Amino acid sequence: MKEDVELKEKYQKIAKEKVNKLNRRYNSDSEYKEKMDKISSENIRKFNEQKKLAMKSRGSLISPDGIVYNDICCVSDFGKEHNLDISGLLKLFKGKLKSVKGWKLLKN
Repeated sequence: MKEDVELKEKYQKIAKEKVNKLNRRYNSDSEYKEKMDKISSENIRKFNEQKKLAMKSRGSLISPDGIVYNDICCVSDFGKEHNLDISGLLKLFKGKLKSVKGWKLLKN
């Protein structure tokens, strides 16, 4: 048991040293920092795209103009795009509201 604790501490120390080394390089090498920032941004973008694709559709809405928007997955993006309150949209999808700024839930 004592050997397990010592081994764990050893690996934690090695990992901490590696992180510190990378942090020093990130803070001192502007080209490396720019490269890592670009990679990080790209990874976040890809993750968010995959997350959106994996989301289930919440349903469809009818705009005040009568336009039907089908398979709305990302309520926050839809709300921002159409200048609608996100919490109101969520209540609409949950059936707690009948409409939000003239937008109505399309019942299938």
